[in-house]
Amino acid sequence: MSVALGTLLLYTDPLFVGLATSLIFGTVTSTGLTLLILPTMYYRIATTHPGWLSGNVLNGNADAQSDELWS
Repeated sequence: MSVALGTLLLYTDPLFVGLATSLIFGTVTSTGLTLLILPTMYYRIATTHPGWLSGNVLNGNADAQSDELWS
């Protein structure tokens, strides 16, 4: 977020307004995705389909240990 706040200084120069806008919104969007959306998606997948994250869906046994996949 410090990048977004620091980029506000570029708004004073008419030449860099477009660059500042793209930097601010890109930084805010990527921060939101990283801190909010991705953990929420990971949690929802982990709670609704526990076998998907361990790779146990491939052999049809969602309760198997992941070590059994590689032996």
